[in-house]
Amino acid sequence: MMRISVWSSFLVELPPEEMVKTLVEHDFRAAELSSEHGWELLKRGDGESVGSEFKAFAADHGFAFPQAHFDLGADISQPDGSAERQAVLDNMKRWCDFFVAVGVKAGVMHPGGERLWKQGWERSDTLKLSAEVLQELLAHIAGTPLTLCLENSWHYEDTMHLVDTIDSPDLCVCMDTGHLNLTGGHWRAFAEWSGDRLKALHIADNMGETDNHILPYGLGTIKWEGFAETLRSIGYEGLFNFEVGGDAHGRPLSVQLAKLDYTRELAKVMLSEQG
Repeated sequence: MMRISVWSSFLVELPPEEMVKTLVEHDFRAAELSSEHGWELLKRGDGESVGSEFKAFAADHGFAFPQAHFDLGADISQPDGSAERQAVLDNMKRWCDFFVAVGVKAGVMHPGGERLWKQGWERSDTLKLSAEVLQELLAHIAGTPLTLCLENSWHYEDTMHLVDTIDSPDLCVCMDTGHLNLTGGHWRAFAEWSGDRLKALHIADNMGETDNHILPYGLGTIKWEGFAETLRSIGYEGLFNFEVGGDAHGRPLSVQLAKLDYTRELAKVMLSEQG
């Protein structure tokens, strides 16, 4: 059964513990731990110790983080033997260990390549570099409950290529509906391709020109009818997770909380729709 969730960055101005308590007060029991809150926790010390403490705090409040986003600034496509590759590997392994301690099952990351594209590299070459880094990270998490979930980003075909080519049970998929709308994809086709490899969601809408991160059924152009039914048809059991900072950031906290309540109610309606 899908649990209703929001990206914790919806309450980015709150410290991690206050974020948990606020979400519980508004009847949420799970969320995606955002990169921002992840960094705030990692600043406190060793990732495994900090993660275990935060997991216990959340559990005491009847809350959990089965999904989390890796460092948003990390680009895993780095040349072999470079200082940049070693730095990104060290960073991502630290986040992996932190996620395992927090109890995360779906760790969301981007396929990378942006920095090298700007230097003139071909996407086919950057994909090879991303694949090499992913293989090392998969070896690092072997035997843990954590899966790496590649998010569709600037080119949704890159995620499809990497997941199909590497073909590991620990390399799964995060479907970002807003990114698909900007890059010519469609949530239905992408979900059907993902199948049981779909372990995480970023539900968001936009107007087709920039990544607005707004709620469904507003000004955005995505057609949502049949969304939840499609997810059920492929056996998706992860979080029904909204990544909608565009409806929260920059608003007074009282407005954010009202929108948080609306997000939960909207999710209930979307989950009850058929066809």
